[in-house]
Amino acid sequence: MSKIKLYLGDCLEIMQELEDGSVDLVFADPPYNIGKGYGDLVDDKMIATDYWEWTRDWLDNTWRILSTNGSGYFKNHWCNVGKFDMEISNLDNAVIRNLIVWQKEGGLSSTKCYSMRFEPIWFVTNGDEYIFNLDDIRVPSKTNDKRNNPNGKNPTDCWRIPRVAFGSKQRVDHPTQCPLDLLIRIITASSNPGDTILDPFMGSGTTGVACVQTGRNFIGIEIEPKYYEIAEKRIAEAKLQIRMEL
Repeated sequence: MSKIKLYLGDCLEIMQELEDGSVDLVFADPPYNIGKGYGDLVDDKMIATDYWEWTRDWLDNTWRILSTNGSGYFKNHWCNVGKFDMEISNLDNAVIRNLIVWQKEGGLSSTKCYSMRFEPIWFVTNGDEYIFNLDDIRVPSKTNDKRNNPNGKNPTDCWRIPRVAFGSKQRVDHPTQCPLDLLIRIITASSNPGDTILDPFMGSGTTGVACVQTGRNFIGIEIEPKYYEIAEKRIAEAKLQIRMEL
């Protein structure tokens, strides 16, 4: 059974309590500084210099906590790609393996430009020794070429995974809820059962649910009480479902 530790508070303060090298994988989906409404405790419209100083702080903290053969998946907005890429590159021993394009479909349509339907995700490793379980994340091939791996093909760095639409049974009251399939792929690829996953911006708790379903341990941090309660409930329900299936 997965071990779950949930913290309500500021990730910069709480991560100070976590030991160096104590987690095997980090998934971080921080505020993008584009004016989303996350509640009274999150300023998503900072002065640019303040935002990047804050970004540098949480990146440095997650990297300190990551194990020597661990990996990080970091999500941000397309308008921040250049600066965010630079900040990740400055992490000690960090190797950017992929800039994944998550094609999420759906969402609001634009009228004066093309509608935005993707988000970038950086796949970063702490050096050259790291976990990558390719055979566990293969997807069916669309051709019958005998030269293809019979277990399927590499998903590539373009992921077409639908967003959690309003009205969906999975949908909860969070403005940027990640789909479960996205987190299951990340966790399955870059960790093993029993490993510990950290999400410093837990939000609605999708990373925690994915950890329960895949047999990983989870550390989640969320500053907004409303979202913390949603995450806590979703993760508890996922654990109950696992127990019922045993």
